[in-house]
Amino acid sequence: MAQTWFITGSSVGLGYSIVEAALAAGHQVVATARNPQTLDKLVERYPGRLLTLPLDVGVIVDWEKAIAAATDRFGGIDVLVNNAGFGGVGSVKDIPVEIKGLDRRRLFRVLDCIEANLEGDLTLDHLASIACLSRFHFARAFKAALGKTPHQHVTARRIELAKALLRRRERSLVDVALALNFSCQANFTRAFRRLTGQTPGQYRSSFRLQ
Repeated sequence: MAQTWFITGSSVGLGYSIVEAALAAGHQVVATARNPQTLDKLVERYPGRLLTLPLDVGVIVDWEKAIAAATDRFGGIDVLVNNAGFGGVGSVKDIPVEIKGLDRRRLFRVLDCIEANLEGDLTLDHLASIACLSRFHFARAFKAALGKTPHQHVTARRIELAKALLRRRERSLVDVALALNFSCQANFTRAFRRLTGQTPGQYRSSFRLQ
């Protein structure tokens, strides 16, 4: 029996694959992402069964609009897949309530926001507001919790997303750079090389040869 799936973080990677699998199984899908245009090919392949919507998981109004649109289009939601998230290894009771300065709820909320908005403008002020902390307190608490600054963490997560986009070979290098909010291709290349030891072009070529 066909169901309606609501999937967040659908632009690339696991989220994109879940969308594909659900559609291939005959289900209707509401796929949300910071940049839903990345799903245009699936919209063409499955006309009438895929609704793509922009969604910032840290903004309540976005959720309300997305749920309303899903209900209007398909009559309701049967399955919710929150792929824009952060996982901790261990049982809930074993995860400390406070993780070196940031309580678990605030840290996970910030990490959820980052994962859902890697293609957007993730400023320190915005992330601090998600945690309901001052810029100074948030920056210190975040580094204490993860061992890296918010900027370093965001850059590392963007590079991981860049790898997935490069492997798909659907975008030019400059398109990938701009989609992930790097100011130019040169800055993207420097960040990519610093974290991987390769340029984006070298990474794409080496993957093609595997």
